[in-house]
Amino acid sequence: MNMDNIEENNFYKLLIDSQLQAVLFVDKQMIIRYWNKEAEKLVGYDISDVVGKDYFSGIIRYADGMGINVSNGDDLISKVMLSGVPETEEVFLYNKEKKKVPVILKVNPVEDDKGQRLGAIAVFIENAEKIKLERQFTKLRSLNLIDPLTELGNRKYAEINLKARFNEWMRYGWPFGLIFLSIDHIERISSTIGKVHGNSIIKIVAGALAESVRPYDTISRWDESEFTMILANVNEDTLPIIAERSRRIAETCKYKVNERAVPIFVSIGATLAKKKETIFQLRSRAQQLMEISKKGGGNKITLDDEIKSAINA
Repeated sequence: MNMDNIEENNFYKLLIDSQLQAVLFVDKQMIIRYWNKEAEKLVGYDISDVVGKDYFSGIIRYADGMGINVSNGDDLISKVMLSGVPETEEVFLYNKEKKKVPVILKVNPVEDDKGQRLGAIAVFIENAEKIKLERQFTKLRSLNLIDPLTELGNRKYAEINLKARFNEWMRYGWPFGLIFLSIDHIERISSTIGKVHGNSIIKIVAGALAESVRPYDTISRWDESEFTMILANVNEDTLPIIAERSRRIAETCKYKVNERAVPIFVSIGATLAKKKETIFQLRSRAQQLMEISKKGGGNKITLDDEIKSAINA
């Protein structure tokens, strides 16, 4: 093909079409003007389904790294259109089947030679680390380490991971934290509105928390309404932040019965592994801290004294 015979615009289109990542372009009116073949493969929508549609029509939807759906105007493309500053974020892109696909979203503003903003270009790159975790999940299921309701690791899985982290801590000094989290008043909720609804709430909270953890952390279902979070490379500063983020994520979970919202809260106990203690002592301390939060009315985080001292220092 003779390049001289290709119009400049068509050349650039061919150039982008040849990319191995999914690419989307919206103009300054937020109309989708470009959607390449890789985007078709990733999301499932044909070019004819997308190009020419209002970006805010809902055809392109995603959740943030914590698994919380991002509303129109708060999304990365809208932010870049306003600020003109490139942004990158790990998100979950909804495909045509409404399943979440882990991707890295990169958005750049597009301007003319006078600096006038013409739109924004977004690139969706499949998140290999997240995909790897999904494959690991399949393997864990075959080993009976998955809780059937929440599809998180079960108690046995938590114990295996806790032992592994503890051994790393004792041998190499690699710090880690342990969170015990309980959904508040789930027994009362189940007895009032039914066990099916109680299980649905447990599943919703579990899913939201699972999507918020870092790839190298683990969350498991420990008991009926209790979960463990084993957090690598945390300290007195970062552990409280993760605990508070988990509390807020649970609080934002929505569940309705007969159009009436069911409030969802959690009680959290958070601690760090310490030298010269056993796994049993570490686990017991985290559980006791969680119980303090529950007895304090719930929707609360209780940290051990050493963490609180470091925060107040």
